[in-house]
Amino acid sequence: MSNGMYQERSVRFIENHDELRAIIAFGRERSLAAAVILATIPGLRLFHDGQLEGRRIRQPIQLVREPKEAADAEIMKFYDRLLMVGKAAAFHEGEWRLIEVSQAGEGNKSHHNLLAWLWHYAEQRKIVVVNYSPNPVQGWLKLPLPLKTMGEVVLRDELTGLTYARDANDVVRQRLYIDLSPYHAQILDMAAT
Repeated sequence: MSNGMYQERSVRFIENHDELRAIIAFGRERSLAAAVILATIPGLRLFHDGQLEGRRIRQPIQLVREPKEAADAEIMKFYDRLLMVGKAAAFHEGEWRLIEVSQAGEGNKSHHNLLAWLWHYAEQRKIVVVNYSPNPVQGWLKLPLPLKTMGEVVLRDELTGLTYARDANDVVRQRLYIDLSPYHAQILDMAAT
């Protein structure tokens, strides 16, 4: 079985009824970074009851009633946005590829903590970049797709709504520079103009 087929047939989750809630086991920022990874890699993606509301209490399966627990509005907003972004055809019908990451500056080895992949479907290009470490990271992404060598590359972070414009020639020659805080992620919608 090829690696691509294996990935597509895998089942992914970060929380289940037998373990501590992700928010407790990993901490808030780390569990949200893991959710971005879960929602944007190939395979079946499972979200546990209460995960989208930020529940913290593990519910033993033997109990009939759930304890009362207030939903975390920030986590609900995060998951609402993440799941909306995850509906894009690129994440379900597209081609998934890892992105090569190289160091940004001599002696700076933080790029080893940068996870990056691309989904490509028709004209859609989604770049997912995650810093799954407790330290800031910087790195250069070598985009595996040909770009027009004139004009701009517009990158819209679908998690924050921020937009970045880069010269297409610079991206082709120098790659795409990424600088992320600990346990932060970007889902970049890329369009060449």
